[in-house]
Order: sequence, then structure tokens, then C-alpha cells
Amino acid sequence: MTADQHPLLGLFLAAADGRFPPADGGVTVLGPLPRGLECSVAFTGHAVIATSLPEDEVEALKPDGFGGSLSPDLLRALAGPDGTIGCIDATLAARGTGGTPRLPARTGLEDHPRVRLARELRADVRTFGDGRGLVTLARGLAGRRELSTEVHDPASSAGSGLGRSLVRDALSLVPAGEPVFAAVSPGNARSLRAFLAAGFTPVASESILRPSRSRLARTAPSAALAELSRRALHVHDLYDRLNSLERGRVWSREEFMLGFTGDVGDLAKLVMAEEGAREVPGGRAALEHELADCLWSVVILAHRYAVPLEEAFHRTMDELDASISARIAQVEGDA
Repeated sequence: MTADQHPLLGLFLAAADGRFPPADGGVTVLGPLPRGLECSVAFTGHAVIATSLPEDEVEALKPDGFGGSLSPDLLRALAGPDGTIGCIDATLAARGTGGTPRLPARTGLEDHPRVRLARELRADVRTFGDGRGLVTLARGLAGRRELSTEVHDPASSAGSGLGRSLVRDALSLVPAGEPVFAAVSPGNARSLRAFLAAGFTPVASESILRPSRSRLARTAPSAALAELSRRALHVHDLYDRLNSLERGRVWSREEFMLGFTGDVGDLAKLVMAEEGAREVPGGRAALEHELADCLWSVVILAHRYAVPLEEAFHRTMDELDASISARIAQVEGDA
């Protein structure tokens, strides 16, 4: 495992080898996952929660390693009042069989519900399949290799073994001996039986969360950012009126971005001037003006692309906090 990988990945890989956390009823709290995701994972007698919440706040919720980490009340507290809570899945592990792939690649399936769901939660999604059904292979929770399957006609194929054969052939897409995981709802008994019959073994259970909160949101909304946004949008509207009068049209989003890049270039010159590397008129006042111009552009671009800037900022800072902290810990551990 490299320094930029989430530590939960190491626990999954160890579980695939039959090595589990101690069954002590304890809970390990880790930092959040990439892409704004968090999770609660229950191994036998030990839980792992990946979250941006401070550890003392998680401990105050009184989770435990004997199933309590997946209780509805705890998951809601972790996700926040408006966050999304995924279903509780069984976490299964197997080994790739490698060799000649027994399923052809499929393209043009971006709008397929199975593929859309995979892209929401996973990265590097690839699609395969044949007349039996569809397989996705991707980087899933904490970066683990993960596959999912869907039989084209589950009603008529019940009991035929198609699902089991599709899963077995999907394992040929993974290099021989390498771990691969699947998250299967226990209620989907037919799918669960197919994965078990194809050689998958249960190692844990899990729920993926997409929280709706930030450090500021846990106290009060930022009145300062709201006022900045109000002023920025007022100036944006004035520009629209002026451009309509002078040019007969308003700026496009691309033009706002081009203006931003020009402001960044001017800012670079002013920073060089502050460092004594070149002469630029205006001094400190010009630097302040250009920084404000750049902030205005960021606020307007977020508005034009419907990005919740404050939420996105705190989510990104949480991700960077976790990633950089993990790298620091790795470097210090290697020292």
C-alpha cells in the first residue's frame, strides 16, 4: 500500500488473506474517503469508521464493534440530517483467475443504471458482458478492486446458474491471485448465492455514506460567504446589463473562465513584484485588488456551474487533510 492510499484498503486486503482486526468490540476511526464519501465497515467483533468527524465526536455516538457501527441511528448521525446512507451490504472477497478474459469489453453503456450507480461510487469503471448479463470492474471503496454483475433476465434465468457462471467468468478479468471484492445486499439472496457459489467469501459488512455537513455547517452557516456571494452576484448582474447594452449579449461561462485566467496572470506578476523579482505599478493595493478579482471569478464560476462552494471547499479540505496526514504518517514511520 502506498502513502496516498486510504488505510482502510490495507484492512480489506488483509481480510482477503484471512487476517482480521482483533475481535475486541472496538472501533477504529480513520479519515474520510476520496470523492466526499465516508463509510462504516463491520468486521467480526471490530468496526472501522472512515469519516471527517473528529474521533471524539464519533466516540460520543457510542459505536461498538459488535454490530452497533451499522445501526440506523449511528449511520444517520454520521451522515448528517441531509446526507445519503447506502444500504448495508455484505462485503465479499475472492481472487482473480487471470488467463484469457472470458468476457468481452462493452462500450456505450454510460446510461445503463448499473453503470451510472458504479460511477457514482467508484473510479475507473470498465464494462464487460455477453448474452448472460453485464459486469462492471472498478476501483471501489478505499481503492479496492471491485466488481458487480447484473443478469439481463433474472426472472427467466432463476436457478439456471447463469449468475454464477457470469461471476466466475468475471474473475478472469482480474490477474491471477489478486484480491477482488464485491458488495452485495443480503436481501438480494439470488445474487448473494451466485457470488458465494463462484468462490467469494464474506469478510465484513459495510455502508457507504455521502455526508451533507461541513465543519461550519455543524455550527452555523457562513454569513460572511453568503454576503461575499451576494455582492459578487450583484456585480455579475451589472456586467450582464452592460454587456447586453454594449455587445448585445452576456458573457458565456467560457468567457468568465478566460477572464479568470487573465486575472491569475496579473496576480502572478504582482506576487513577483512583492518578492522583488520584477517591477509592477500599484504595489500592495494592486495585489489586494487582484486577489479580490480572482475570488470574484471563483464565486461566479461556482454559481454558473451550480457548485455549492462552501460545502465543496470543506469537503475538499477534509480530503486533503486526510490524504496529507496519511502521507506525513507514512514518511514519519519510514524515518
